[in-house]
Amino acid sequence: MTFSTMTLQHFKEVFLQALFALPRFLKNPIQGMRDLPDWDWPILIALQASLGLVTGLLGAVLTRSLVHMVTSVFIAPISALLVNAILSGFFYYTFLILFKRQISFRFIVTHMLFASIPVLVLNIAASIIPLVGHIGMLASAVLLYVGFRENLHLNELKLRILMGSLVTIYVGVFVFQMVRFHHPDKEMKIRATPESLDILEQELRGLESAD
Repeated sequence: MTFSTMTLQHFKEVFLQALFALPRFLKNPIQGMRDLPDWDWPILIALQASLGLVTGLLGAVLTRSLVHMVTSVFIAPISALLVNAILSGFFYYTFLILFKRQISFRFIVTHMLFASIPVLVLNIAASIIPLVGHIGMLASAVLLYVGFRENLHLNELKLRILMGSLVTIYVGVFVFQMVRFHHPDKEMKIRATPESLDILEQELRGLESAD
């Protein structure tokens, strides 16, 4: 069912049911990934955008930045939809090429929607709790693996290799960024030895004497 065929009243009813389904999912996310609903495109798009909007706005409130709050209203839902679409497209073609299976794109989007909940929720506190967003990303990867394994009946070994490789790449990029971020501080500490400071002081005195 599309936006053109779904009446506004029907959309409201199903969307409210979708909202009420979220607390049940949060009580047991693993089981929730095994029993995903079969929602139409309007509900999936509206719910993903709403999750992005609410979590993005709450995260902006914690930063106490008015600019961040205003921009989050527009950027957060669009970002959530784009990330879902891009990753769903990646998995769609990965399953098609590597697993020789054509999975419903809408069903993959549904998996991505529910699996994204941990990272969206934990990213709310990312500005005040370091690394919490990365924990949410790993939790989302676990949920995604459970959903794909239970619902798509793919080759489990290939699926483990695929998801394990993606997690390894993510962790590797994160570690590289951390090392790169801390390297300038370490290099500065090495340069700022007592001997180097004495030399700098002598050079400054020499310049003052020349003047």
